[in-house]
Amino acid sequence: MKGANLYEWQAEALALPGVLQGGNFVYSAPTSGGKSLVADVLMLRSIIASGRPAMLVLPFVSLCAEKAAHYQRLLAPLKKEVCEAYGAKLSQQMTIGPNTGIIVCTIEKANILVNRLLAAQALDTLSCLVVDELHMVGDQERGYQLELLLTKLM
Repeated sequence: MKGANLYEWQAEALALPGVLQGGNFVYSAPTSGGKSLVADVLMLRSIIASGRPAMLVLPFVSLCAEKAAHYQRLLAPLKKEVCEAYGAKLSQQMTIGPNTGIIVCTIEKANILVNRLLAAQALDTLSCLVVDELHMVGDQERGYQLELLLTKLM
């Protein structure tokens, strides 16, 4: 992200009223259009401003592993860690600690974590939640799980 230049659409999106203040925001762009950079900016801003972790929800374990490595590099200077909740990586004792920067998880694991946070009345532990590949809500196999997750957050 160092030295990254924003496309015009990215700068315009980030300049929309409320976006940088933590308001809800849905955007789409073509493949390789720069969506991840916008998510990076918003998540890092929320982590730094609030001191609370962000959650990134992705549809596939392979994508989670790739993004977890990316965020480990980004968060290292902030002394923050990536919590990985995908595949077999989620224990019953998993806690969100003061050094947690981003929780990278699949849709299924995000549902488990959000259920735990809701049960503990601790959803505000998160600074923001980003759902990548939102079109998965229309997936016949797993779309209902993403829809369920989003419904819990409303």
